[in-house]
Amino acid sequence: MKKYFAIAFVRPFIRREIPGWGKLYAAFVGDYVNDDMWASTTPVILRDKRYNMIRILDLRKWSDRIFYFLDRWYDLPTQLVAEAFVKKGNHVLDVGANYGHFALSAASIVGETGRVDAFEPNPVVYSRLVQHISLNDLSHVTPHNLGAADQEMTLELNVPRVNSGEGTFGKSEYEDKDVISCQVRRLDDVMRGSRIDFIKIDVEGFEVNALKGAQEIIEQQRPIILTEIVNSHLENAGSSTTELHQFFRKADYVPFGVSQRRAGLAHVLSLSRVDDGDFKDPNDYLWFPVSRTNEAESYLSSHSKIPK
Repeated sequence: MKKYFAIAFVRPFIRREIPGWGKLYAAFVGDYVNDDMWASTTPVILRDKRYNMIRILDLRKWSDRIFYFLDRWYDLPTQLVAEAFVKKGNHVLDVGANYGHFALSAASIVGETGRVDAFEPNPVVYSRLVQHISLNDLSHVTPHNLGAADQEMTLELNVPRVNSGEGTFGKSEYEDKDVISCQVRRLDDVMRGSRIDFIKIDVEGFEVNALKGAQEIIEQQRPIILTEIVNSHLENAGSSTTELHQFFRKADYVPFGVSQRRAGLAHVLSLSRVDDGDFKDPNDYLWFPVSRTNEAESYLSSHSKIPK
C-alpha cells in the first residue's frame, strides 16, 4: 500500500522538486535498503522532464527509482556542467556511461551536428545503453562495449549487485558482486582522427588509467574534462588523488570543484576554485586547460549575482 501511495500522491510533489522533497522521498520511497518493497514492480518507460528523452527504468533498483520519482537523472550537478560547458556541435566522450544518462543529456545539447561516443564495458548494462540510444533515435550517439585504460587488454570488472554504476576494475568494497571479463582500450586509439571537445570520466577509481590512454587527445585537443574524485576508489585501483592531480598539473590543467545550489525554485551550477591539493572527498571536478580557464571565470562572473 505504501508503494502505491508513493506513486499516486507523493511522486507529483517530488517531481516538482519543492524544497523538502528529499524528506518525502526518504519517508515513502527509500534507497537500496527498501529494494524489497519494490521487488514486484515491472520496468516502466519514461520520457524525462529535462531533455525529453525516453528511459527504461527498473523500479526494483534504487538508482532507477529516484529517476522515476524526480522524472530526471538524480546526478544534477553533472547535467548542469553539460548545460554550461557543452555546446551545440561539440564532440563529447562519456567514459563509464552506465545506462547512458549523461550520454543522452549530452546528445540533446550537442544536437545532430554534434557527436557523443559512450563507453561502457559491462555487457549487461551496455545492452540498456544501446536500447536508450535506439528508443530515442540518436544516430549521432555511438556506443562502445569497452572500458578505457592505458593499454589494450582484458580486465575483470567487479560489479556490486546493489548498484551497477559502481562497477570497477579495481578492488571492490562489496562482497555481493558479479565479476565480468571486459575489453579495455586506449581512447587515443579508438578516437583517432576525431576532434574531442569534452570528456566525462566516471570509472570508480580507474580515472588515471583512462586518462593515460587519452594522452594524445588531452595534449593536442585540450578538451574540458569532468572527473569524479573518491580517494578510496582511486586507492582500490592502485592510484590516489595526488596521482590524479599530478597528471592534470603536468598536462597544464586547472581544477574547479562542482556542486549545485538553489536560486529560488531553480538549481544553479556552482563552481569553486581549488587551491593546490585542496580536494574534497568525494566530489566532482571540472578540469580546464590553462588556455581555457577564461570559460570557467566567465561562468563564475556571470552567475555570482544570481540570488539564492
